[in-house]
Amino acid sequence: MSIRDASLHPAKQKALLRAQLRIDRVWTTQQLARHGLLAAATWLGLPRTTYSCRVRVADTESLRDLTFVALTDKQLSLVPKELMHYAGTAEIRQKFQLQPEEVWELLDLKGRVRGHCPDALIRMPGTYAQDTAVEFTAGYSRKTVAAKLQAMAEQGYDRAVWGTTVHRQARTLAAQAEELMQRGALPGLREVTVLFVDFWSAHDPYGVRPRCHKPNSVTVRNPSAGSIP
Repeated sequence: MSIRDASLHPAKQKALLRAQLRIDRVWTTQQLARHGLLAAATWLGLPRTTYSCRVRVADTESLRDLTFVALTDKQLSLVPKELMHYAGTAEIRQKFQLQPEEVWELLDLKGRVRGHCPDALIRMPGTYAQDTAVEFTAGYSRKTVAAKLQAMAEQGYDRAVWGTTVHRQARTLAAQAEELMQRGALPGLREVTVLFVDFWSAHDPYGVRPRCHKPNSVTVRNPSAGSIP
């Protein structure tokens, strides 16, 4: 989903940006530019901080200068890795289309039990059984992926949505989830969707490449867990 609308009045652009940052806490200037909200951040005089970050942790050539923007200085006081994590999770929310009745809930990174709690939840009001766990990765190992998926299944989540900064991992991570499903290691977890997310480019690097056969998203369903409503 894109929120870009060049016809929006500046006051509406500023209100829209405030609303987005109240949900996500942190965006990069590249994300703001992509969604037509960079000027709004300037008009509002929002605080910024810049770090050099590896957007793919195992790739030494993935170092990028990222300028993070938030509503308050306190929200920018986190270490670069956590700021990047929030920006990546924000990009998942933009790419994954929520149903009108679904509610996005960002969880605090600080104090989380690492390896057990997701980064965000997509809640279905009135029933915990249909909640979706949201996870962002800049390059987890297969062992970590398996542990996190199994934790999601054990905690009773209905679906999982993963965002990855490694384009080829959209396919490989989904294949790993499917393998775990077939082995019966993810009981109750009915669906896993893996999305490629990019928060360091002002333009979608794969959006204008019709000959690019690598998928930007892959969904696998658990044959033993019933159908998705």
